[in-house]
Amino acid sequence: MSLEPLVLDDLGFDEMVASVRGRIPAASAGLWTHHAPTDPGITLLELFAWLIEQRLYWLDQVPEELARALVALLGEAPRPPRPATTVLALDGAPFEGVAGGVPFRLLDPDRPRSFTTRQALTLLPLARVGLATAEGDRGAPLAHGAGVPLLPAGGGPAEATIVLWLAAPLPSPRPPDPVALLFELAPAPGVEPEWSPDAVKDVRTPAEIAWLHGTGPGGSPAPFPAGVEDGTGGLRRSGVLRLPLPDAWLPGPPAPDGALPYTLVLRTDAATFTSPPLLRRLTANAVAAEHSKAVAVPPADLAAAARRWLKLPGQVLPLPAEAPPALPPTAALRLRERGGWRDWMPVADFAFHGPEARVFRVDRAAAALRFGDGLTGRIPVPHDPAAPELELRYQGGGGTEGNLGAGRDWESEPAGLALTARNPVPAAGGEEAEAVSVAAGRFAAGLVGGERAVLASDYEELARTTPGVAIARAHAAVGHHPLHPCARVPGVVTVFVVPWAPWPAARDWDGLLAHLPGSLVPGPVTDPGALAAVSARLEERRLVGVEVFVRTARYRPVALAVTVAADPLDTAGLEARVAGELARFLDPLAGGSGDGWPFGEPVRPSALVRRAQQAVGREGEVLAVAIGLDGQEPGQSCRDVAIGPFDLVYLERIRVRWERAGAAAGGLP
Repeated sequence: MSLEPLVLDDLGFDEMVASVRGRIPAASAGLWTHHAPTDPGITLLELFAWLIEQRLYWLDQVPEELARALVALLGEAPRPPRPATTVLALDGAPFEGVAGGVPFRLLDPDRPRSFTTRQALTLLPLARVGLATAEGDRGAPLAHGAGVPLLPAGGGPAEATIVLWLAAPLPSPRPPDPVALLFELAPAPGVEPEWSPDAVKDVRTPAEIAWLHGTGPGGSPAPFPAGVEDGTGGLRRSGVLRLPLPDAWLPGPPAPDGALPYTLVLRTDAATFTSPPLLRRLTANAVAAEHSKAVAVPPADLAAAARRWLKLPGQVLPLPAEAPPALPPTAALRLRERGGWRDWMPVADFAFHGPEARVFRVDRAAAALRFGDGLTGRIPVPHDPAAPELELRYQGGGGTEGNLGAGRDWESEPAGLALTARNPVPAAGGEEAEAVSVAAGRFAAGLVGGERAVLASDYEELARTTPGVAIARAHAAVGHHPLHPCARVPGVVTVFVVPWAPWPAARDWDGLLAHLPGSLVPGPVTDPGALAAVSARLEERRLVGVEVFVRTARYRPVALAVTVAADPLDTAGLEARVAGELARFLDPLAGGSGDGWPFGEPVRPSALVRRAQQAVGREGEVLAVAIGLDGQEPGQSCRDVAIGPFDLVYLERIRVRWERAGAAAGGLP
C-alpha cells in the first residue's frame, strides 16, 4: 500500500492555545484563574502560539534552492534548456566556402528565429542526383521520393553508386572545405539522426563502408583520402556525409545539357544490416544547425548596470531585452576586480559554493544574471565602482520556440554573405529548463525502473532500451551457456535479442504471396554493432559474478501446405489472404498474440487451421495445414511441431491446395 505524505505543520494556533490553557490550572496550583484574552499572560500565550504556528508552516515549505541542493545530493540536477537542431540546405555561389558558425534568420516576421551552422563546407552546383544499386538504375524512384534500398542485408559484399551531376566542373586547386550530403534514411525507433541532441555517437557501425570517388572515363574508383566524416554511422541513421575534394575526383562524359557526372561509390565486404537501409532523399550542401546565436553584450550597457550595484548580497546584471535568452552553460563573464580581470562561472545553483566562489546563475525568465549572497557565492565588487569594466558573451536561444516544421526559408545574417537556405527536416529537440520536481521525479523513476540487471526481466528491459540501436524484443535465458546448451550453468545469463525491422509494419499482408520468397526480411538478424552495444550495456549493469552473453535470435523457417475446400471466384486473392494471415501469425515481431511469436512456442496445426479459417471466412473450409521445418517439405498435420526453447519461427513458403466443394443435391430433371 502507499504511504500518506508526511505533514509537519499539523498543529494549528487554536489547538496550541487550547492545549496550553488546559494546563494552566494544574501548573499554577490554581492561582492563575483569569484566562480571558485581556489577561497579559494569555496575550503572551497567544503571541507565542502564533510564532510557533509560523515556524511549523515553514517546515513544509521547501525553497527552490534547498530543493536543488537535495536533488544534487542524490546525484541529479535539473537539465538546462536545450536548443532545437535541424539541417539547413544552403544555396549560394558555386564552390563558395561557408565557414562554420554562420547565423541564419527565419524568413517569418511572426516567428523570428536564428539558427547557427556548426561546420564549414563548400557549396556544390548540384543539378540532379543519379543512383544505381544491384537492382539497376534507381535515380527516378529516388527523385520522386520513393524509398530506395541502398545496400542489401544478409552479410555479403555489396556496392551502390551515386552520381552527382554538377552544373560546373570542380575547380583546381580544390577548395579546402569539404562538401556535404544529407542522407535521409527510413528511421528506426530509438535511433535518432546525427544532428539530434539525443543521438548516440559511440555505437559501432552495422557495416564497414568504404567511400570511393570516380577517376574519370574508364578509370576505377579510388578511395577518398583521410577526412571522410560519415554522420550516418554506416547507414544506421540519417546523417550528413562530409567528403574532402581530392584532385583525382574527375567526372565522366558530360550529359547533353552540359552537366558533369561525379560518381560516389559505397562499397562494403559484409553488408550486415538487419534490413536494407532505405534512402528516402539525398540533399547537397547540407549542414547541421542549432537554435542559438552568439551574443556579445556591449561593455557600456554592462557598466551602466554595474554602477548601480551596492556592496550587498543578491546583485543582478540585466541582459539585453532584444537579445534571445541565454543558454546557461554558454555564458562567459569577466569582471575587472581589484586584483585584475577574473573569470566568473555559470552554475545551476549556489548551494555547493562558498563565499569566495566566483559564480553566477542565469535567470532566463527575468533575462538577468544573479550573483551570490557572500555565503554561497561571492558578491561581485568592481575595481572601480564608478567605472566598472565587464565582458559578457553567451549563446542565446534554446527552448521549445525553436521547434519548427520542415521546408522553411532562411537567409544568412552577417553582412557580406548572400546565402539562402531551407531546412529539409524539421527542427526538433528544443526543451525548456527542467523543473526541480521533474529532476527529482526522474531520480525516483530510476530507482523503480532499475539500472541494475538482477531479474530476468531487468536484462530484457535493459537490452530493449539500449540507446542508439533499435531492439524490438529480448529474452533472457537464465542458466543457458552457449557452449553448454544441454546443461543449466549457474551464474550465466544469455540474452537473445530481436532487432526492429521495418517490414512487419509496412508489409502489404494481402499481397504477401507475391513476395515469398522475396527481398523482405522475415527473420531479422541483429547486426554486430547493435550486439556489441547491448552487450556493453548489460556488462556494465550485471551483478558481480554473473557472466552475460548476448546473441541474436535463432530462426526456424516454416513451410506450410494448406488444404481448403472451396470454389472461390478470386482464387489468387483468397490465397493471398491465407498466406498473409499465417505469415502474420508466425511473425517474430508481430506474431502470436500481437507482440511476436513466443520464444520456444511449438507450431500447432490446430492454431494454424483456426487462423487460416479466419482468412477464408464463409468462402470455404480449411481441412488441414501441414508443417515443415528448416527447409523440409510440409508433412506434419496432426501433432505439434516443437522448436528449440529459445527459437523463433517465420513463414518461408506456403502452398494452398484447393478441393472443389461438393455440389448440392437436387435441381431440375
